Amino acid sequence: MSEEELSKIFDNIDFNKDGEINYSEFLAATIKKEKVISESNMKLAFHHFDTDNSGFITPDNLLAAFKRQGKTNFTPEDVKKMIDDI
Repeated sequence: MSEEELSKIFDNIDFNKDGEINYSEFLAATIKKEKVISESNMKLAFHHFDTDNSGFITPDNLLAAFKRQGKTNFTPEDVKKMIDDI
């Protein structure tokens, strides 16, 4: 592969664009999505982020979920950008 092809792959895997491939990004790039994405797994993931059990995932929910994981460097503006990107 050329350096350009490798850079493109890296850029596509580096979801948060911090110049590094973290474990979550690596897993997301390598898992077989059809095996992992099931209704029960989707519900579990949804409930992980729906921290107040409102039935919705809000920016505040995302901040709380990240904080629970020890990721306290996210700002409300970061979360808004994530939501806007999606």
